[in-house]
Amino acid sequence: MDIADTFFKQFEILADAPNAVPKLRELILQLAVRGKLVSQDPNDEPASVLLEKIQNQKKDVVIKKSKQPDEENYSLGNLPDSWMWSNLYSIGIINPRNNFLDEESASFIPMNLVPQTLGGKLRWDVKKWGDIKKGFTHFADGDVVLAKITPCFQNGKAAVMRGLENGIGAGTTELLVFRPTKDLICPEYVLIHFKSPIFVDNAIPRLTGTAGQKRVPTDYFVYSPFPLPPLNEQKRIVEKVDKLMEWCDRLEKQQQQRRETCINLNRVALTQLTTAKTTDEFSDRWQKVHDNFDLLYSLPENVSQLRQSILQLAVMGKLVKQDSNDESALSMLKKQNPKIDKNNYFFSIPQNWILAKLEDLGDFIGGGTPSKSNLEFWNGDIPWISPRDMKKDYLYSGLHFITTEALKESTAQIIPKSSLLIVVRGMILAHSFPVAISMQPLSINQDMKALKLSNNEAAEYLLIACKALKCYFLAKVARSSHGTCKLDSRDLTQFLVPIPPLKEQKRIVAKVEEMMRLCDGLEAKLKDAETNRQKLLESVIRQVLSQI
Repeated sequence: MDIADTFFKQFEILADAPNAVPKLRELILQLAVRGKLVSQDPNDEPASVLLEKIQNQKKDVVIKKSKQPDEENYSLGNLPDSWMWSNLYSIGIINPRNNFLDEESASFIPMNLVPQTLGGKLRWDVKKWGDIKKGFTHFADGDVVLAKITPCFQNGKAAVMRGLENGIGAGTTELLVFRPTKDLICPEYVLIHFKSPIFVDNAIPRLTGTAGQKRVPTDYFVYSPFPLPPLNEQKRIVEKVDKLMEWCDRLEKQQQQRRETCINLNRVALTQLTTAKTTDEFSDRWQKVHDNFDLLYSLPENVSQLRQSILQLAVMGKLVKQDSNDESALSMLKKQNPKIDKNNYFFSIPQNWILAKLEDLGDFIGGGTPSKSNLEFWNGDIPWISPRDMKKDYLYSGLHFITTEALKESTAQIIPKSSLLIVVRGMILAHSFPVAISMQPLSINQDMKALKLSNNEAAEYLLIACKALKCYFLAKVARSSHGTCKLDSRDLTQFLVPIPPLKEQKRIVAKVEEMMRLCDGLEAKLKDAETNRQKLLESVIRQVLSQI
């Protein structure tokens, strides 16, 4: 007990480890059914006497000898001297039936109303007993129910029936019901047993039925070893578990509050960066962010937000200073179009920048898929890129290759090196906007477009720009009635992108790379810290379990 108590007192130090609180909940339940959560009281009437009393109330039931845990491959360990191994068959009634007047009201509980969490609120609909007494599972106040079908069983759907309409009810047929011997078995302790990892884990290999529709066998429910404490200790265990679960709730709430505070602070800090009016002001604000990295970037999602903000700042002209000696950005265009008004753009850009349509920066090339049935078209030397391959910024090849013969006989074309590859159709456009640079000549499928640039040196800046403007691109994506997402060709080619002078583009690319390396370092640090906390938590839990 001393080891477990010490663990609980020191747990808050480990609470930030991945899934720490759920693991703590499991440990609490495990200790509860091992007799290690509360002290034994020598004045308690032992479980052997309790079992005799139960047997006297169940004279009409043959008491079967309960199997020892090693016979069932259990690892519960030895029970306290005042406990006994039993089973549900020996201490109550399995799947009882109710006798009630048809016209009276009763509770009706479908599976979706059975709570998953220990102490979760029980809800029901009120129906006439005559309408639900046939074809449904019966239960009454004080009964303990357990979902027997997957995944509801693994998700912990189980409850003690309390406060039912007129004290009785019926519900989904996917429930197993245990009615404890009145005043001798605490229903809430039985529920703890059902929720304990040892009961759940040992049921998994015994599930019967087909995948997705497997069920807990009734024999397992009825005859698997049940650790029976004295009645008074059952009540102390329930009280202790309730208090510890409330403590877990507080820990989770505190963690969530800290998380929300951290996210909000980061949001404010990044907003201040993107609203900086000059590069000097940006530098000052960036320094403040940098000085508070440990606070702001203790969450991986905050680092992801920082990455996106860096890209956003890049296309707003706030990452590096402008140089009046730089050659005009107009030199980037394949043809000199009239100046586009910068005042109506999504955000303001520097005076020496221009807005350009993507089609003014090069030529768009479509893609195609050679016939899959013609083997002469496939397994050649030419990389053939589909949206599935668009997971990197720089693409040398993909999952498939085509032949020169395939190029002659299909709409697939050669895309030059340093072209911008863009996904324009597919469900991925519901949330992402994949773009990449071709690092060698290749081909693409019909769900993509390639922008062959007039100036290849602009490729890396344009990659940054397209990623930074992701939300604006996605706002133009149309979804068909059957869910297909598509970016219309005109919306793509006419899309306006902020273009700085070429020399500034290179400075921007270098700065973005520098800041992304910083983000890489932050993420690596977080991952290492998370791994270390995880290992420490698992080690401490193993130590607790091995010494009780």
